[in-house]
Amino acid sequence: MTNAADRPSKRVLSTLAILGEVEWARIDMGFDDFTPRRTPPFIVWRYKSESNDTPDVIQSSVRSYRGEIDWNVDKPGRNWIIQPIRVASGTPEFAGLEGRELLDAIAQSDPEYCESSIRDFQNLFEYLARLWQGSNHE
Repeated sequence: MTNAADRPSKRVLSTLAILGEVEWARIDMGFDDFTPRRTPPFIVWRYKSESNDTPDVIQSSVRSYRGEIDWNVDKPGRNWIIQPIRVASGTPEFAGLEGRELLDAIAQSDPEYCESSIRDFQNLFEYLARLWQGSNHE
C-alpha cells in the first residue's frame, strides 16, 4: 500500500505550499485508482495570502520548465490554474468543449498525449519543488 505522503497529489500540494499556505485546491492527476480513465491533468488552487512576488515566481517558474509538453499557468480571478497548453488554448477540433467534456475528448482522440501529460505533470512539480526549495519566497 502506498503511503499517503507519497501520493503524487500530496507531492503537488506540498510543492505549492513552499510559496504559502494553500487555502483551497482541486487536483486532477489525470488518473485514479478505481477506473481506467486517463485524461490531461490539471490543478486549480489559491493561497490564503500571497507575497508580492508570488505571481512572478509562479509564472516564470512554470514557463521556464522544459518537459514533454507545454504548460499554461494563469490566474483569471482568485484561483491559479496549471494545465496543459493544449487544454488551456483548445484546438479547432475541440471548439465549444470545456471542462470534463474537453478532457474526455482529448483523451479519446490522443491517448498518447494524455500519458505524456500525466508523466510530465509530476515532472513539472518535481522541477518546481527543486526550484522553489532552493530560493526564499516567503
